[in-house]
Amino acid sequence: MGDDRRLIEGRWVTKSGDVFMEYVEDEWRTISAEDVSALSKQWDAAPSSAANGQARCVVNGVTMLWNDTSKQWIPEEHPDDEILVRYSQQYGDASYSAADQTEPADGAENQEAAQKEGGAEEDQKSEKSEEKGEKHEENKQKRGAGWVDLDESKSTTVYVSNLPTEEFTVEEFMELMAKCGVIMRDPRNNKPKVKLYRDAEGNLKGDGTCCYVKHESVALALQLLDGSRVRDEEIKVERAHFELKGEFDPSKKRRRLTKAQKKRFEDNQNRHFKWEPEKSRAYRPISDCTVIIKNLFTLDEMEADVTFGEKLKEEVTETCSRYGVVKKVTVYENNPDGVVSVNFESVENSDQAVRTLNGRVVKGRALEVSLWDGKTKYAVAETEEQRERRLRQWSDYLEAGSGSSDEEHHEERPAAAQNEACDG
Repeated sequence: MGDDRRLIEGRWVTKSGDVFMEYVEDEWRTISAEDVSALSKQWDAAPSSAANGQARCVVNGVTMLWNDTSKQWIPEEHPDDEILVRYSQQYGDASYSAADQTEPADGAENQEAAQKEGGAEEDQKSEKSEEKGEKHEENKQKRGAGWVDLDESKSTTVYVSNLPTEEFTVEEFMELMAKCGVIMRDPRNNKPKVKLYRDAEGNLKGDGTCCYVKHESVALALQLLDGSRVRDEEIKVERAHFELKGEFDPSKKRRRLTKAQKKRFEDNQNRHFKWEPEKSRAYRPISDCTVIIKNLFTLDEMEADVTFGEKLKEEVTETCSRYGVVKKVTVYENNPDGVVSVNFESVENSDQAVRTLNGRVVKGRALEVSLWDGKTKYAVAETEEQRERRLRQWSDYLEAGSGSSDEEHHEERPAAAQNEACDG
């Protein structure tokens, strides 16, 4: 099919080689040979749409625009501010003349003043950081490098001796010690702070240590576990006493936790001591308020019309509002399964939507409607090819909308052609 289309007696005609075709009922149909001879003269006399950039006609007062992407006539639309804002929010790359605003005349002066203020603030911050660094160095010199004495009364570690030495595992040791409290975990690797000592050959020596979260667990272990029997062995439990070995090596000193790491570690520990009521049998997760609709559209439909996603979102919102308050509708434009998610205010609303919409046929496709499982992600990354196509269609859409008003004033057409309907 040729790119040149001409309006002849109220119908759009194109020419491909020696073959003439007319646009009827959303498709191009070949014109019979007997009509070609008379049509050739009309073709030569009719203005070319390619020459003047026109591909429009009027149907019942509605201007129709030929869409090269979908190969069909569609009502001409003017991009309003709402569509432009939504597009910019979703893709962040919309550009149009209204956004190209020049800076005021005094912009340079304001910028220079802002730079001066910013420079002064940076100088103040630099001075404060230097003072803080000097104080930190002074404190380090006062403390010196060496071993630190620990207050054993505040220690939450117990030492256990006379443990079994044959096939005794760390898991068994943890199960024994957990009877008296929650075992602390290392904030750096999240492993439980328990240890069974071994000799140089790797054999168990029969002793070990366990670090609890709470001081009360130490007293409980001394009371309950000291003197108890494990595999016919009477174990001994006491507060751990730490002795200094060798010279202090700064390279082996552990890096201190940051404030954020320390807070996260303490929060994880405290979770073990929080009391929460049991969930009722009628409890429903928050994800049950979201409904997933599949097969609602195809990628071809989405690519044919740059505003299809926004239109579909409005239609889904209007339809689903019958079942309850709709909080949010998301159209996953690049998902090949044609997925749309609808977030309702309550699970009763979402249940009603699933019962009503599941299995409904739309454009020959049976909808698959279900509650969201709370885990599956339906967003699909846009490929470079899809991005280029979308930007090209968006640019065509903006150009068609901005140029339509001028064309309506300057274009002169026969009255008969303005009132006759376009086929399709």
